[in-house]
Amino acid sequence: MYFNHALMPEASCLSYCSRYPLFITSPIPQNMKKKNPLNSILALLFLSYAPLTGQSIKVVYHATAKENIQEILPELSQQKIIYSYSLTINHGASKYCRDSVYVIYDRSDSKEYWPYKEVYKDYNNGVWLEKSGSYMEGYLYEQGLDELRERNTRQQWALTSEQKAIAGIPCRQAIAKNGDVAWFAPDIPYLDGPQDGVFSLPGLVLEYETQYYKWSAVEVLFNAQTVALPDGIRTHKKNTIQLSYNDIMSLGKDKLIIIDAQTPLETWLKFEQ
Repeated sequence: MYFNHALMPEASCLSYCSRYPLFITSPIPQNMKKKNPLNSILALLFLSYAPLTGQSIKVVYHATAKENIQEILPELSQQKIIYSYSLTINHGASKYCRDSVYVIYDRSDSKEYWPYKEVYKDYNNGVWLEKSGSYMEGYLYEQGLDELRERNTRQQWALTSEQKAIAGIPCRQAIAKNGDVAWFAPDIPYLDGPQDGVFSLPGLVLEYETQYYKWSAVEVLFNAQTVALPDGIRTHKKNTIQLSYNDIMSLGKDKLIIIDAQTPLETWLKFEQ
């Protein structure tokens, strides 16, 4: 049994996967070591940073494991699962949450535990918040947006000439020094996206690919619902609010999805309300 860790924004869940890093450093091609125009674009963005109050938007992402995941987790070669997430951005805030799971096939003998999770970004106050079924009730994990974005900037994203449409939206490609690939929409000027949602790219990220996983937008909707930041006790110390393994195993169906041999196939499984 294991937690689905590599698809989680954080990196400290009680998981078999936790022994393996999500990001593997790889050399950047020689033709990408030229002067990067992205640096000047980002400098302008940070200097003129202001609360985002434009048109509201909702993006539905589907995440899947790549075939080479079996290099570190052989049992995942026995299953094919689609994980659905949604990102809503409205009036200076965004909400990214786990929505549902779709099992195409599962021939493994293991159990996978997928706790409920929501990631909020308060652009007006520069705050990143995480609410999770694996945390103590009423507590939120807090980080600073500026610090997280600076950390992402260190990945040294380089723009390429590649372009394509994702969910009908024109996108440009950027490649990080560690080999991660992102496709962002210059016409949607939100510094946001899937996973933990903190990207230093000049547009909303609609596709993100690491060595082992890929998130792709399948639907983009405008005039989305309002984002309300959650109430709760905020802390910068995640380990003080993390539930024990046994406590997580005892969570109800509103906070935990279990995937095993009895899970119905080709059916979207949602957190029960």
